[in-house]
Amino acid sequence: MEIIDNYIEINQVKTRYITMGKGGYDIVLLHSLTASLEYWQFNLASLSNFGKVYALDLVGFGKTDKPKENYSIDYYASFVLDFIKKLNLSNIILVGHCLGGGIALQSAFIENEKIKKLILIGSPCFSKKINLYLRLLTIPFLGEILSIPLGKIFSDRILNMNIFHKNSLPADFYQLNHENIMMSDSQRVILSTIRESMNFSGVKPSLLNRLNAIVELSIPMLIIWGQEDKIVPVLQAKVAKEKYPTAELHILKNCGHMPHVEYPDKVNELVANFINN
Repeated sequence: MEIIDNYIEINQVKTRYITMGKGGYDIVLLHSLTASLEYWQFNLASLSNFGKVYALDLVGFGKTDKPKENYSIDYYASFVLDFIKKLNLSNIILVGHCLGGGIALQSAFIENEKIKKLILIGSPCFSKKINLYLRLLTIPFLGEILSIPLGKIFSDRILNMNIFHKNSLPADFYQLNHENIMMSDSQRVILSTIRESMNFSGVKPSLLNRLNAIVELSIPMLIIWGQEDKIVPVLQAKVAKEKYPTAELHILKNCGHMPHVEYPDKVNELVANFINN
């Protein structure tokens, strides 16, 4: 897939994004920790059937600037909402994977009139349960040691933690993941993001309370999870359904933390049905 980069200034942050399609909904894709807009490459064409798709490198990731900030969910949501305002988007569907899902929820709570639908994929927004490695990164000094990028073997191992079928993705995807992790200042951004949202016990209760306040709104929600997710346990999906009984929930078998990458055709089908309904 050929990607033509666009750049826009969002509060003095040079921000990279791409678009595909036209008309219909404005569909904004929010990636996860250590990722970039390329992680949506298997979903862009399908989503573009329903409107204009905007995939961006979140602040601190990919080719977007990495300012010295506290990378809280509030900071990310403010950034995304400023992106939406700058491009004059409306009739919006937010699609978020993991971290991106938390950003989508917080953004929808602040700007609920423009946001018509939410699609969350493996997002740690419903209970404190989270991967042990991520919890260890919240510990000062230990987190700095454990997150030192130690080359391709390290980055491949991180990616394989996220999928069920190890070493099953294209070689260029592993290379992309490696380049993202090795980028200057990536470690600082990753640790700040994790420590703003989690402690050693898991996702911070104060953050969960705020994210779950969206239950007060009537925004249609699709939740997709991998049954074998080792990063954000599938238990969170079941908690999500209890908290949002009107949400549409799909759990994919033999699938890890990245359903949209491991099973893009199935995810694209679920998303298409959700948008059409």
